[in-house]
Amino acid sequence: MPLSSAPIARAGFFFGPTADRLGFFVLFLWAFFAWNFYAGSWGDDLAALWFAGHLHATGQDGLIYAAPETFFGGTPSEWQPLLDSVRTTGREKAYPYIYPPLWAGLVAPLAKTLSPWAFQKIFLTLHVGLLVISSLLAESIARPDWMPRLVFRLWVVAILMFSAPATALLWLNQPTTIVNFLVLLSVAVSLRRPIIAGAALAVATAIKITPFVFALQFFQRPRRTGGGTRRILFSFALCGLALGVLSVATMGWPMHYAFLEQLKLAASKAVWALMNPSPRLLVLDLANQLPQGPELAAIGHRRQIVTEIPRWAVALGEAMFLGICALTLRVSLCRHGPQARTLTVLSLSIALFLFGPVSWLHYLVLPLMLAPALGAGMSRTGLTAILALLFIGSSMTLAKSFVRLGAELMPYTLMISALWAIALAATLIALARQPRH
Repeated sequence: MPLSSAPIARAGFFFGPTADRLGFFVLFLWAFFAWNFYAGSWGDDLAALWFAGHLHATGQDGLIYAAPETFFGGTPSEWQPLLDSVRTTGREKAYPYIYPPLWAGLVAPLAKTLSPWAFQKIFLTLHVGLLVISSLLAESIARPDWMPRLVFRLWVVAILMFSAPATALLWLNQPTTIVNFLVLLSVAVSLRRPIIAGAALAVATAIKITPFVFALQFFQRPRRTGGGTRRILFSFALCGLALGVLSVATMGWPMHYAFLEQLKLAASKAVWALMNPSPRLLVLDLANQLPQGPELAAIGHRRQIVTEIPRWAVALGEAMFLGICALTLRVSLCRHGPQARTLTVLSLSIALFLFGPVSWLHYLVLPLMLAPALGAGMSRTGLTAILALLFIGSSMTLAKSFVRLGAELMPYTLMISALWAIALAATLIALARQPRH
């Protein structure tokens, strides 16, 4: 082959149908591996959904929102007899249920019929499938034009295989997977199917509450389709209202009051652990080092601390979050291209992790999937550098190295906070560089 034709041949491979087929094959291999690897694990987070559904199906609604005094302290004592009756390894836990009552009612028939292990495997199958679909949705909205599809899919598979956020997501069998899929779907179809986009985000909000912030993307639609903006917001509001009415009608007001009390209890506590490198706890700990600084009243041990979160730390996090949301909206309003829309969602997803009530590592799966969108506002060299930084900083290998050093709380939280603060700044710069109108 002549030397001059080699780059053309390589480009044809990366952009051609062979590359597309290879990309699908790589995703299929990952899905096969992931299901088999995690099928034997008990998802502590998903277990809460089975317990809530089982308790509702057996007429024990008063126990659904049971929780330890510190909330993050493990399995509620009221659930322990039921947990002991279904344990097979002795290591299973069930964290408190903190989702709206509607979902306990909807899964009750499944939870009554299926054992918790069968329930876990059904949801693992769903989650693995949704991660594959989410990868393709992310590709449709976040892949720069110059990046081959195969490269994007290899990036996503690398994240799903080797990152600590994806490992936590699958190990816990976290319903965040469903929320991420719905958020990506709302972005991907917002121009062509505004009704579906609004409904998808409404369902995501009904599961986790915080995804409502992604509705800010809808104000960024091209002006020539302003009617679409109204339809998408109407769909979002109407679907959200319908889900709320359905929840109250099927589960009753007392359950919703208990849900609000559960949220209040969770908001008053904070857990500092490897899986929750919370910047607000980092600030609290740094303040504690100052003369006459506030004490970090801790319950726990070196690798996990549960503490009361002071109001000033909550207010600081809320102010930072609202500030980033306002800045993102201000920059994005006059920038209506598809790249700008994706960068808006990327900015908001990072802000939710950094300044939200908790900073669970698995919240980073969504921004990691969307990170290649930064290529719309920086050079290929710059994008390669920041993707490499995000991959290394988010890797499970690096997280384990902090554990082996025995100093994972302060250094790891500082590293993760700094890394994603850089990513947030890069996102806002890339968003500002998008063409106006």
